[in-house]
Amino acid sequence: MTKIGCCCFPKGMKHYFSRFKLVEVQQTFYKPPQVATALMWRGKTPTDFEFAIKAWQLITHPCSSPTYRKAGLNIPQGKEASYGFFRPTAEVMGAWSDEGVRALCEELDLVHCVDPFQREPLYGVVSYFRLHGGWGYRHKYTDEELKWLGDRWGEGYFLFNNLSMYDDALRLER
Repeated sequence: MTKIGCCCFPKGMKHYFSRFKLVEVQQTFYKPPQVATALMWRGKTPTDFEFAIKAWQLITHPCSSPTYRKAGLNIPQGKEASYGFFRPTAEVMGAWSDEGVRALCEELDLVHCVDPFQREPLYGVVSYFRLHGGWGYRHKYTDEELKWLGDRWGEGYFLFNNLSMYDDALRLER
């Protein structure tokens, strides 16, 4: 099972749905969407279409990230150091060593999402790869890099998040 898509809709939704069966929703990173919004998205898609969601930035990024301002998040004064980087705080919930990630993923049957050019996944029945452009958001994957992905990993979720995401996803699909 190989699923290929992008981390947002780089083309119009209708066009995107005609080409891919998977998207990673970026909005969940900034703020969890309203239920009505999620239902609206689902109502526009083919029945075999899948949505993956990105973890909320309160878990993954520090308060100094400019994306907090974009989301309009207000962090209580004096609590700024409690957020982001998977810190083991009540606000983030949990210790995130490799052993901790592996154990949590196993216990909850979660998939550990990684960029395969940066590290190996720690757990998952299926592989989930988030492709940031390897060496930068502007990086366009070479044919050799895409071949390595297919040869090394073969199956799994491959979601591109770089400037050439749409073209790179199409090229990997071929």
